[in-house]
Amino acid sequence: MTTRRNPVETQAVPASQTELPVVCIVTADEEFLEVVVPELTPWCEIIVSDGYEGLARGTREANVAAVVLDIDTEGEDPLGGLPVLNELRRLNENLTLISMSRARARSVEKQALNAGADAHFRNPVDVTDLRMALVETLRRRSEDADRERMRQQSIEASRFQDFVGASEPMRLVYDAIQQVASSSINVLIRGESGTGKELAARAIVALSRRANKPYIRVNCAALPENLIESELFGSERGAFTGATESRPGQIELADGGTLFLDEIATLTVAIFSCRRTAAPTACL
Repeated sequence: MTTRRNPVETQAVPASQTELPVVCIVTADEEFLEVVVPELTPWCEIIVSDGYEGLARGTREANVAAVVLDIDTEGEDPLGGLPVLNELRRLNENLTLISMSRARARSVEKQALNAGADAHFRNPVDVTDLRMALVETLRRRSEDADRERMRQQSIEASRFQDFVGASEPMRLVYDAIQQVASSSINVLIRGESGTGKELAARAIVALSRRANKPYIRVNCAALPENLIESELFGSERGAFTGATESRPGQIELADGGTLFLDEIATLTVAIFSCRRTAAPTACL
């Protein structure tokens, strides 16, 4: 990517603008450059390239905010810049792209817009119109980027582990999670289906000293009643038909870590019917 930078006439820059966006003009038309560069210089920092080679890499390295691309090329393919336009858009959705062409057919403009151009101009280009379109698109994209940045900051500020929410009820939940996370007590988490009970359990573990220890989750509702005892407490070889080897239970596997009993209401009835008891670290 062959480039040259042009001096910025700071006295012509709008008072509210403290940092000029970098604009890359890609064309071999020297007459056009002689007209367009003075028109854009007060508003942008200009880079000029006379070819497509290395353009995508060059725009990233130079932190280019916009590309004015002449899609006309010499040779068999008169619109060889269209694939370049498409690649630039694919690599950066936020890049302002303006295309130009000597072709008069409306289909060319349609192809350019479909390839990712924000606006298309036919040569000879009215540089005032080009400047207005460029500055307006840059302004709009900058505002969109600011809104997205503020949205992300708002999300991060309201994030707690895998939860997202900053309301007072949610903050009470976060406080409760932090309080029990540092202890070794058994925890009962209650709530309607879909309210995030498992997220709460994982948050407690993540903030506890057991974060790097085993985390065993048992879906109690899926356990057949005749397998509950062996599933929780393990079994020895030959203890029942089909027991071909000794197998540790989920409680043993969770030793030193966390045993999460999901849908424990189903399990409780079965445990009592078997006259067994289990002490989960986190249950639901």
